Amino acid sequence: MFRTIFLLSMTASVFSQSDLDKAVALYKAKNYADARLSFNNFLTAGIHAAESNFYLGLIANFKDRDYESAIDYFDKATELDGSRHDYFYWLGNAYGQQARKSNFVKQAIYAPKMKNAWEKALELNPAHLESMNSLIIFYIQAPGIMGGSVDKAREMAERITSLDAFSGAMANFNIADYEKDDARIEISLKKAIQINPQVANPHLRLGYFYMNKGRHDEAITVMKKLAEVAPNDANSYDSLGDAYFKKGLIDDAITSYEKAVQLDSRFIASVFNLGECYSKKGMAGKAKPFYEMCITIDPKSSFSDKAKTALDK
Repeated sequence: MFRTIFLLSMTASVFSQSDLDKAVALYKAKNYADARLSFNNFLTAGIHAAESNFYLGLIANFKDRDYESAIDYFDKATELDGSRHDYFYWLGNAYGQQARKSNFVKQAIYAPKMKNAWEKALELNPAHLESMNSLIIFYIQAPGIMGGSVDKAREMAERITSLDAFSGAMANFNIADYEKDDARIEISLKKAIQINPQVANPHLRLGYFYMNKGRHDEAITVMKKLAEVAPNDANSYDSLGDAYFKKGLIDDAITSYEKAVQLDSRFIASVFNLGECYSKKGMAGKAKPFYEMCITIDPKSSFSDKAKTALDK
């Protein structure tokens, strides 16, 4: 017995706080294989157990998309350290991800668990905006029998607004979007842009809102601003290309999609859209390699499915 305890203590002494910091740095650098090995070594040694379970949960969530395993890891982390709001927040997120891919019966089981996890995160950190926003989405999407309530969503939006005006504007946008209230959608997004014009998301949302309403000139104006705000993001130029395409300005759309692909050669949406542009211009020969490229980039994506259909015509 003494020998077992001695060996375990020796194993634990090999690791230090700096080793944990290094493992976390590996995770943040998206070196998931080495990070996973480090955290599993900590668990074997019987140290840093709460943190290791938490980060293994994040790896399962983001790298593996294995939400059941993520739930197990996050749940264990909260058992080992019930003082960390981020552990509960990510536990709620994992339940939410698993619920999305489950049938109604399982969703009914997961719903109260995700809600309770986010509420616990807020109890531990009453100013945690991410948990508040997650609860708003829950309230407007979940059926009443599972705890959904638009009134509760509005109350939470007011609470968010009292802490952060920009986040409050986006919270009100989410509620207005759910209620299909066009006037409030536009007001909320414009307010968010006015408060913080350097954040890309409200520009993106407003641009597509205008596109869907056939307000193409306004959509182009907003998407141009998006490209100024996030010039190194391929999605900015893909979105601008969409606005041009909807307006019928195909050559301008091609220029924007090409810029997106220059920034990210594997940005499959723009690769596919270039194929669509050349098809629209009646240039099947120029469209074909872009459709083929989609299949190479990600053969299981919806863009590849559409590319295969286009190639079969």
